[in-house]
Parts: sequence; structure tokens; C-alpha cells
Amino acid sequence: MIPPNALILFNNDLVDDVRAYIVKQLYISEAITGTEFDARIAANPDYPILIKQLNLRIMVERSFKELNNRELFDLILFLKNGLVSAECRRPFANFPPGLTFPLKDLYWGKFGIFLPY
Repeated sequence: MIPPNALILFNNDLVDDVRAYIVKQLYISEAITGTEFDARIAANPDYPILIKQLNLRIMVERSFKELNNRELFDLILFLKNGLVSAECRRPFANFPPGLTFPLKDLYWGKFGIFLPY
């Protein structure tokens, strides 16, 4: 089974080791900045549709004070002090918003999506 396609928003103060861990755990196709994501949306408003069609997982890091294109994300995750807090977005409708868990437990199963390992 292939991990689901997704646009995932994380806070922009991740250190390199943590970013690498998240990319590995969630099978992220590409990690980009909020500025780069906004530029891609400006160049092609159908960029989120393209991500879905290509079955990619894009992680965007940006300040949570910036509200640009926030409605386009499937998951909004905030990491602080080793804890991940999640806000439910589409398509994971059965995922409870506000769930917080340790970073070491970050995997698709936390979002109700189980993959064979």
C-alpha cells in the first residue's frame, strides 16, 4: 500500500534532524518553505490537484502567523518540545482534532491510516 497523498503544514522552526525524521516517518516526497509553496500556487492554482494526481506528500514549513493558502492543507501539525499537535483537515475526517502525541510516535497510523511495514 502506498502512503496517502497529502499537503502537510508544519511550523517553520524545525531543526534539520527533526525535519529528516519527519520526512522519513511520513514518506514525504518534498519539504519546502511556505514562500516556495505560495509561489507554486501563484504560478499554478491547480498545484494541490497535481499533488493529489501524482500521489505526492508535500511538507510545507511556515510560520503559523501566516494564513496564506492555509485552507489547502490536509494536515496542520505543530511540533514543540518533542510533541506533535494535530489539527484535522480533509481527507482524514475521522481524525480527532487537537490530538497531541510524542514525535517518536509520528506515523500514518496516528491519523487512522495504517500501512503494511
